[in-house]
Amino acid sequence: MTRFAAALRSPRTWWAAASGVLALGFLALDLDALRPGRSERADALRTVNAARGSLEVTAAATGTFQPLIFVDVGAQLSGQLKSVSVNAGDAVRRGQLVAEIDDATARARLAQNEASLASVRAQAAAKHAQIELARVQRDRNLRLVEYGFLSVATLDIAEATLAGLDAEADSLLAQASSLTAVIEQARAELRYAKVRAPIDGTVVALLARPGQALNAAQQVPTILRIADLESMVLIAQVSEADVVHVRPGMEARFNLLGVADRNFAGRVRQVLPWPNVINGVVFYDVLVEPAKPEDLFRIGMTAQIYFLFARHECVLKIPRVALPADLKPPRRLRLAVLGPDRKPHPTEIEITAVNDTEVGISCAAAERAGLADGAEIVMPASATEKSKKR
Repeated sequence: MTRFAAALRSPRTWWAAASGVLALGFLALDLDALRPGRSERADALRTVNAARGSLEVTAAATGTFQPLIFVDVGAQLSGQLKSVSVNAGDAVRRGQLVAEIDDATARARLAQNEASLASVRAQAAAKHAQIELARVQRDRNLRLVEYGFLSVATLDIAEATLAGLDAEADSLLAQASSLTAVIEQARAELRYAKVRAPIDGTVVALLARPGQALNAAQQVPTILRIADLESMVLIAQVSEADVVHVRPGMEARFNLLGVADRNFAGRVRQVLPWPNVINGVVFYDVLVEPAKPEDLFRIGMTAQIYFLFARHECVLKIPRVALPADLKPPRRLRLAVLGPDRKPHPTEIEITAVNDTEVGISCAAAERAGLADGAEIVMPASATEKSKKR
């Protein structure tokens, strides 16, 4: 005991003992902080406020502007493009001259076919003269045979000669008809040398230049594109999960990348039946017609489109982060609402609508459940952890 008491009276021993006691104290504090349920109890009182208002159920999609009415004006005559009388952006009227193709080759081909037709007609005229002569000889031989001055074999030869001349005349007549059709086609091709606008609209693209050789024999080469810019529509790519809710006439709104602070109104015009598979995901093209044309709308512009599936005018809105992720109306759900005593009180509600950010409870259902505007909804621990990760 004397040695132990002396050791305690030693300054070095006393400081070592005091340090050990402090370390045990801090360790006890840390263990108490890590005790299960302590952090959960603190986080369980985190709340979000419910707010009365309107709620829209929408689906988002991306679309691009395209003209509904447009025509690719092509060349129906082969030759060198002689001139283009319009520029991109020009307004044109139906029947207006927009381009001209060199028709020298077509004219030469027409002249050649007309000369061939004239030659065939001359041959046909000569053949008809031979037929008349052969018919006279046949008739004479027939009378001579009747009187016994000529043999029947000679009459047969005359008959065969006349039949052969008739066949040759028919062949020449067929050749003349064929050449007549070729000439009509050549004359039509000459009319194609002057290219005219098929519709009223605006020249949106020039795809050929003067001096360029155009070969219309295999495919129709495109010279320019004319579009009716007042027929602009949005072609939206809608996923197969959302397209089942889209109907013609449904309201939609959209905004442009360059005018993000302005919303434009529109309506669904048509849901096209053919799917587009992009990276294994199925989309359908939906045509959205703007409520009125705007000078801002240009071909190829990208827009963010929101299809309005439903609008609820009076609901109590709760941020979706405070509720389970797999919510689908109608569904009953138990909530903890912070009361005047600052303690959570369980309440059962029925969900009316859900969108990407909020859950709506009809005003009547909220009133029955005792929920008022500004009510504090206690976030569950799972939702709290999720919001922390975000």
